[in-house]
Amino acid sequence: MSVFFAIGWVRLFDFSFKYGACLCPEHYHEDEKRCHLNPNIPYLLNQFQAINFETLETISLKSEIKQELRQFMDQIYEEYVGIHLKSKKFIDSLADWGQLLKEEDK
Repeated sequence: MSVFFAIGWVRLFDFSFKYGACLCPEHYHEDEKRCHLNPNIPYLLNQFQAINFETLETISLKSEIKQELRQFMDQIYEEYVGIHLKSKKFIDSLADWGQLLKEEDK
């Protein structure tokens, strides 16, 4: 299965923890517990690895996509590292601080 993006036709991949890799649609049946990711997530992660950090900082994404990326990254940490970092809870709370500051400015 492929989807047409502005850049052209792109194959839909999904991630499998069982195989530690992405699966193409022809092999989805190999892992019933694959991640069932939004097709944009593997695509974006693949694109991000090819650009420098300064460019990465200028990319804007919808908040839903950011949240899905974060959830997938959390899954990877939990699956491969097997721990829940205390600092992660603090880092996650930093996103709320910006909203609190905006509310105080009103």
